[in-house]
Amino acid sequence: MIRKISPLLFSLVAIHSSLFAEKAPNFLFIAIDDLKPVLGYQSELPGNFLQELYPDPAKRRAIAAVLSPNLDRLASSGVAFNRAFCASSVCRPSRTAIMTGFRPHVSGIVGNADGYFRKKSHPKELREAITLPQFLRSQGYYAAGTGKILHTGSDLEADFPISWDQWFNEAPAPADRGRRALSPWSTNDSKKSKMKFGADHGPIEGQEDYGNADLIARLLLEGTVSVGDRSASISPDQPFFLACGIFRPHLPLFAPKELVDLFPTEDMALNHETLESYYQDLADTPDGLPKDKLSGPLGDALKVGLEHGKEKGIKDGDLIAYREAIRHYLASVALADRCVGRLINALEASPYVDNTIVVLWSDHGWYLGEKYLFLKTRVWDEAANSVLIIRDPREGQQGQGPCSSPVNLQDLYPTISQLAGLTPPPHVAGASIQSLIQDPQADWDIPSLTTWHGNESIRIGPWAYLRYDKDPAQAELYHIPSDPDERNNLAKDPKHQAKRQELDALLNATLASKK
Repeated sequence: MIRKISPLLFSLVAIHSSLFAEKAPNFLFIAIDDLKPVLGYQSELPGNFLQELYPDPAKRRAIAAVLSPNLDRLASSGVAFNRAFCASSVCRPSRTAIMTGFRPHVSGIVGNADGYFRKKSHPKELREAITLPQFLRSQGYYAAGTGKILHTGSDLEADFPISWDQWFNEAPAPADRGRRALSPWSTNDSKKSKMKFGADHGPIEGQEDYGNADLIARLLLEGTVSVGDRSASISPDQPFFLACGIFRPHLPLFAPKELVDLFPTEDMALNHETLESYYQDLADTPDGLPKDKLSGPLGDALKVGLEHGKEKGIKDGDLIAYREAIRHYLASVALADRCVGRLINALEASPYVDNTIVVLWSDHGWYLGEKYLFLKTRVWDEAANSVLIIRDPREGQQGQGPCSSPVNLQDLYPTISQLAGLTPPPHVAGASIQSLIQDPQADWDIPSLTTWHGNESIRIGPWAYLRYDKDPAQAELYHIPSDPDERNNLAKDPKHQAKRQELDALLNATLASKK
């Protein structure tokens, strides 16, 4: 049952927090779809996928330099939360949780098919949820944005008059987007597989994502932008919350050819032994090794993609198709990075740079073959681990270095509220991580919860505990410092039963608290 928002409490919050002790900070809120932590600044972290892909350190450094230079620059000037996890490992539940403050298992938005959170079939408390931009607007902020923030454009358009002062459902159409064609190594049957990729023969600047980034960049630089009959304006006299959603690296993985060419497949170390190790990794999970190497819906994308490669009749055609898919994923990450570069360069050239907090996040991670999957879903690290970078340029408000404590994207609503000097509405779940922004090495003992349908997990300190169907007998326990890839399930190890029981109880308590 969702707790009802108290109008009296919310009014008191509004009265109290409207009195800013000092100038309120602005926010640049950047969302990237399906981006796993595979960025240059993360490439030397234990268990990072880039190390398996490029075991040679020199080659890995060269790839990192062209993969994500702008995201790396932002991470070096902010706090990179390397153990940030999503509330749910699919788009709509994750984004709805961030924007409304309701956890997925509380709101009932647990899958993409559950629809816009304000539709009539949802509980009244959810339909009337005070979203993050709506809350900031009630405290004097100007809120505008474009791109994928909620799950679909229709959701955002419907939410526009409620949550936003101005919303651009479409940035100006690029005039020079190139011809797109699926790679011959890509599958093309959407009913059987989503392992789809190809090249765009136009420039980076011609991509829709770049158009969205450019719109917000021009707003920062020029103070006003217009698209059709809609316009937005910002000024130093009013704090703002500007949101920009970047769609890539979401499927299908189309990226400009100039970026695809940066990642030649002959440099990749992945082979049949790699794939077999990913498959065998499932042996100590509750379900054990699946028949036919995950022929069900979760394994469909990878399985069909590999079989498509074999059908080419070329030696190692399955490996070629696999490597090509990863190549296009990396190229799509590089496209997202160039969009971030446009935004950050504009901010740094604007009059708002010293008082604008950048909050960049990805809605969840992505499997690139690990656990014998190529997609998202479930609660393993590959899908649950998200990218999160927060840069607070205000004097004395940000510490040095990355943060390795497990945090959650559910924490963004209360964190942004606190950074703005505000108390969020009482329904908002999560915990402000401002103390970790100020000191990334500070103690942190709040569990990070990720759910997906009947799968649930918490991560706290060095531990990850995953449970299926609420059954402690169907569980996985991992000690992350010694097993960063979650390959050695300790749930049935007699030496770890006390820890398993402790974390099972903590998971139950976290689910029950709803906060």
